[in-house]
Amino acid sequence: MSRAKKKTFDDSLDTLFDNKADVTVKPRSGGKSFADDLGALFGGLNDEPKRKASGGIDSLIRSTATITEKPSEPKGKRRLTVTLPEGLIKKLKDKAREENTYLREIIQELVDEYLANNDATQAA
Repeated sequence: MSRAKKKTFDDSLDTLFDNKADVTVKPRSGGKSFADDLGALFGGLNDEPKRKASGGIDSLIRSTATITEKPSEPKGKRRLTVTLPEGLIKKLKDKAREENTYLREIIQELVDEYLANNDATQAA
């Protein structure tokens, strides 16, 4: 009883590679890396400045935007936080909407008026 030989994947591989093109493989020089070979092959396709990956998931994320500095406050101005009753804040916001302006401008006008009045009373 002779069994028929099963056809396997590698039976026809020899015929596949019989018509191969002549390919020469150059041995890699000691100082050259695979990345250098790719750089020579593709030229300067990726002109982004290289940055050292900090490892982990950061090494997988590519920067898509340039990092800019946080805009600073205009020269001669500083941020101030005040606590006011909710009713007063609502009135000030409503006034700003009526005048089609910002709340900070309304507060600036009030402070300017107060300082002008206070200076005038002290001078008298």
